[in-house]
Amino acid sequence: MRDLILELPEHYQASEPDAELQRVFSVMVQRLQRDQEFTLAQLLPSTASGWGLELWETAYGIPVDKTKSDRQRRQQVLSKIKGVGTTTVDKVRVLASQYGAVQVLERNPEYAFEIVFENNLEPIEGLDSLVAIIDELKPAHLKVFYSFSYRHRALSLSETDFVKQRIYHYGLGYWRLGERSFATDEAFRSYNTQLGTMKLGAKPFANAPKEMQYNYHLGSMTLGMAPFAQQNQEEVIKMNIVSSIKPEFLEDTATFVASQIVSARVNRNIAIQSIEKMVSGTTVVVTYLVPNGTVITYVELLNEAGEVITEADVYVPAGAYTVLKHEIPIKEGN
Repeated sequence: MRDLILELPEHYQASEPDAELQRVFSVMVQRLQRDQEFTLAQLLPSTASGWGLELWETAYGIPVDKTKSDRQRRQQVLSKIKGVGTTTVDKVRVLASQYGAVQVLERNPEYAFEIVFENNLEPIEGLDSLVAIIDELKPAHLKVFYSFSYRHRALSLSETDFVKQRIYHYGLGYWRLGERSFATDEAFRSYNTQLGTMKLGAKPFANAPKEMQYNYHLGSMTLGMAPFAQQNQEEVIKMNIVSSIKPEFLEDTATFVASQIVSARVNRNIAIQSIEKMVSGTTVVVTYLVPNGTVITYVELLNEAGEVITEADVYVPAGAYTVLKHEIPIKEGN
């Protein structure tokens, strides 16, 4: 918004009292506009905050919890509004979709349904609110399973090929170059004293200085000025961004990874031995049921020795039945 003084004739700007009066009016009008925008935002639960959000919560019987973020509280209100009426699969899907990509599966023989959250890389915020709303809306005779699929970062394999070229500085042939070193040191013995009246013992009887023995003749070929052979700088002939690993090898790797996983652990202290493993193409899938009423904050997969293979911080509120699914993709990396 422009300052009000700019809307008046120019001679008002030259008057200090008029300029100050219009400045104060401008501040008040701007404040009024902000108040108007804030008040209008309270009319919709998707934009409400502060006192307006509290009114929406009170109207729908939701306990006011100011420790939660405005986003979580809005999700609660919206879920409650959308949950009014008969509970159906579509209605549950709409409610749960506010928290991420979901599927809702009917498990009629078990008198239950399952809410499957797909491909979660990070903990889902505000899920405890959804659990509370679903428990309130679902028929009392139905059980609800919550299934969370945590997709781990891919195990990547890559290949890069290098090449070096060997350069020979001399040609093989009559000289049979390379079979021996270019030169060797050979010793010969010299006598320092003669037998007789020559003061034997004044010097060592003999010593053996070394003489250089050349194995090849120098000449127009300037042998020895360069090493017999050398390798040039290493070069890349196949970049790792080019696919070269066969799908069968990736599938075999996925099978091996699956064979190493023998148990799971929740919250660092709840061991789960009963797990289901499956290899789908090049993806390892591990599924298991968590004990009733467990708030899940940390999950791990372990090998036979009890060593941690994968681990992740998560958040899943306490539910009657919670199914966790891990997906570990095996792919060729860059």
